[in-house]
Amino acid sequence: MSRFKTPKLYRIIAILITFALLGCVNEKGPGQTNQGDWTEHYQTVDEMIAASDFIVIGTVIEQYTEVRFDVAFTISEVKIVQGFDQNTDPGLQTIQILQTGGKSGDIETAPIEDVLMLQKDKSYLLFLRKTDDGKALVMGGFQGVASIIGDKVYFPDNHAFEENRLNQIKVDDIENLVRTDR
Repeated sequence: MSRFKTPKLYRIIAILITFALLGCVNEKGPGQTNQGDWTEHYQTVDEMIAASDFIVIGTVIEQYTEVRFDVAFTISEVKIVQGFDQNTDPGLQTIQILQTGGKSGDIETAPIEDVLMLQKDKSYLLFLRKTDDGKALVMGGFQGVASIIGDKVYFPDNHAFEENRLNQIKVDDIENLVRTDR
């Protein structure tokens, strides 16, 4: 019989896997990024639409940093401007989005490479998954966030999908394209 208690071993393994996936290297300087592999990746934007818990346009109104397991995360409070699916409660006015990266006291974690970090006062099209603690995560890490500039949607990496029919469409056209897929 093993001299390790199974639950303790599982906790240690879970923590090691979490750090490996997050790419937590705190020595990175300003403007640096960490690399990460995504457990969820979508071949098409249609797959991501179908898997999303929420699809919204929102504007970041507040941001703060939270530390978990010595890793800094940015929490963005997003005011929902418009929800595009039946899962978005019409009474829901804001949602908190959790992203890896930030600084709190002596703990600084670089954001993950290729991820568009949300910025205060900017608007985004967001494909989100609920967390157990009431926050939300961007789908596919970098795939589920697009900037809204003027009246159009811009994904930071249009090559993230085999086909992305939402890139550079007008905001007014999102609703019809998203609702037909749900």
